[in-house]
Amino acid sequence: MLLHHSHEKLCEIVERLLGERVVSRVRYLPHDDFPLINVHYRDVPVTLATTRMGVDLSLWVGHQLISCGAKHLMKLGTFLSLDDKAVRIGDIYAPSKAIVLPGPLEAYLGPRVRTVRAKGPMTANLQKDTSVGKGTILTYPMLMTKTAHPAYQVDYWRRSCFGLEMECSAVFSVAECAGVESAALLVCNRLWRTVAAEEEGTASQERTRRPRIFKEKYLSGARLALDVLTSHD
Repeated sequence: MLLHHSHEKLCEIVERLLGERVVSRVRYLPHDDFPLINVHYRDVPVTLATTRMGVDLSLWVGHQLISCGAKHLMKLGTFLSLDDKAVRIGDIYAPSKAIVLPGPLEAYLGPRVRTVRAKGPMTANLQKDTSVGKGTILTYPMLMTKTAHPAYQVDYWRRSCFGLEMECSAVFSVAECAGVESAALLVCNRLWRTVAAEEEGTASQERTRRPRIFKEKYLSGARLALDVLTSHD
């Protein structure tokens, strides 16, 4: 299963890969909660599933997919760089583990667990590509960066995490609990300085630069994720 929070983005990827003749037999499966797209990628059947955004929905959708027989969960998405000196827009990362912040993940992992690893060899296979970075991702369950709870202070995690996103720890956790494989392939789409620029109302230049750098790298990441996902016996 290839997971993404946006159905629109999955449709865009499928249409582009159809044009490249590496995807065939496309079947769109409407679903009120998580739309699915069944495809053949290089003649191997793959299902693309929409999780929507955030930990809670990713946990629920992941659980439902596993209950239907899913054995390999690959999260495709984007991240905000927490180290602007080392990470640039368009850089591709396959995180080895994700930070677990307080919340519903404790029901899956138990109390006081603060990291969860990607499970199985898919991550190592993604990281064989020398252009793919690795490290720890911060899964941040909210759309705000200024909070009262000390565990949610992003500056604290910048020392140990290459970036911030909103679903990885949920995908890794539900896979860990169910004993199935998980991995993530993430593409940087924002820099940390952009957050400050947005707060100051000066982010327009960052946003106009992003599509030219980002679009092809994102498609490259999708191809790599599908290559690794479909290479399993």
